[in-house]
Amino acid sequence: MNIYKVRDNLKNTIAGKEALLASVQEKAKKNLGNIDTYVTVATIGFLEINIDELKKILADVETCCQQAIADSWRGVDRQGGI
Repeated sequence: MNIYKVRDNLKNTIAGKEALLASVQEKAKKNLGNIDTYVTVATIGFLEINIDELKKILADVETCCQQAIADSWRGVDRQGGI
């Protein structure tokens, strides 16, 4: 595993949770006034918080990826010299 795989996994997880959030929000619109609405509203809140936290982690991982790219060029003679 490397930092790029972690980044890709985070992006996939965020996309999946965003799809779930959209689905739950659609369910909430259809069940207004139903007791399930309270559970659905709580689920929406938890998903929104979770997605926000994952996006912040992803931003940190993206910074690490950029640093890894910069570090890969440091101290290496790419012109064939010693």
